[in-house]
Amino acid sequence: MQKQASTQKQNSLNAIARLSPTLPPKDFFERAGALASKSRLPLVQRAVQRAFAAFKQLPDDYFHEKGVETYTFHATFPHYTELPSATEQDERAILQSIRASPAVSVYYHVPFCESKCLYCSFSSKARGRNAREEYSLYFETVWRERRLWDAAIDLSEKTVTSVYFGGGTPTVLPVRVLREVLKKGKDVNLAQGAGVTCEASPGTLSREKTRLLGRETTRISLGVQSFDDELLAFMNRDHNADGAERAIRLAMANSPHVNVDLIYGFPTQSFQQWIATLERICEISPQSITVYRYWRKHGSAWFKEQFDFAHEMLARLMYFTALEALERAGYSLGPLHWFLKGTSNNEYTSRWGEGVPNIGFGVAGYGSSRNFVFRKTSRASEYAEAIAKRLIPFQHALVFNEAMQQASELIGQLRAFHKTTLAQVSNAAILATIREWVGQSLAEKRGDKLFLTEGGKALFDWMEKELLKRFQCE
Repeated sequence: MQKQASTQKQNSLNAIARLSPTLPPKDFFERAGALASKSRLPLVQRAVQRAFAAFKQLPDDYFHEKGVETYTFHATFPHYTELPSATEQDERAILQSIRASPAVSVYYHVPFCESKCLYCSFSSKARGRNAREEYSLYFETVWRERRLWDAAIDLSEKTVTSVYFGGGTPTVLPVRVLREVLKKGKDVNLAQGAGVTCEASPGTLSREKTRLLGRETTRISLGVQSFDDELLAFMNRDHNADGAERAIRLAMANSPHVNVDLIYGFPTQSFQQWIATLERICEISPQSITVYRYWRKHGSAWFKEQFDFAHEMLARLMYFTALEALERAGYSLGPLHWFLKGTSNNEYTSRWGEGVPNIGFGVAGYGSSRNFVFRKTSRASEYAEAIAKRLIPFQHALVFNEAMQQASELIGQLRAFHKTTLAQVSNAAILATIREWVGQSLAEKRGDKLFLTEGGKALFDWMEKELLKRFQCE
């Protein structure tokens, strides 16, 4: 009997996944709700009810032409891969803007991995035979770059609100090298309570490295992505589900804050696999969990592959299923995509919410503020050659005009705090976009304040794209 009920639930989840992506949102979620109710899937039922209420004002064709090919998670606004070539005028303006700021946040890019994940497009590579020599040469260059920035913007005089070591996989480094990188990277004027984060992969997180991270950082961020062994092997991850859980628990025993990254909407990923991943992470209960939608990144091994992907309405249902599961496990939504257990996240509130300039050191490092976005060259040889010539290798950049500054502040505050003030917004394109959001129940206006609704929080990355499109069409 129990096996029969389990089969029925699996069949219903598969039937939900097969619902046509061309259905109007109302019809899609009504049918999904009926299937969940029939098979007694209370988690999915509650998720459907929330999605239905959140999207009831959307036009029937809202999700048409939305999917993995067109989705973007905006780490910067605009995304750092969507910028024009940098000019000397851009470089001067960026340096002047950062020089005028009393505070910055910093990022160190570590472009080495144990192996390259097939969905990844970040500037990174699997370590080679001469890895130790590569590490030494690369970080010597990074420290020289930091000295160039210090000369250009008086970095040593600035308060640093957060330090982030990402990649790639910083924990692929040997303990001695990792210790040196962490200590040198933190050798700045850290603000009181500044966050220091290091990314890690479960397959490279030894007990000794975990203790080191516990001493030298305030947060370990683990890229787990899934607890399904077949899916992890398909991605070419360096761990299995049990290994990921051991790594998380080891990190939790040594660090005051452990974050776990999860991704939904992967090719071949079933709805049942996603629910099982949510159940397992809720049982482990790390301090925070980031939940991202998979997107087809140019430059990844999967970019040209023809897979069956979760269409956008199914992806939104997977998001609401995560929202429902995580809230019931004691998490609340902080900065968008970030679920927290009673802890704040200074790094993203300062960068997104307060507009503190961010500087990325290393190859392909990017930076952003209320006034600009830039990205440096992603070619390791070009990066090293430029630094040797005492040049910061800006490759792409956009310095904002007044309208883009207004848009950047609006987007940053909504992403960090889910609300913003409209007192300084005067641009017609921004105001027209806000009216559309309010009409679609994605945002709510109260006096001179704008608040994201539950639908707006779920669709915010698409809302950013809509706003950017307005500027491109002007």
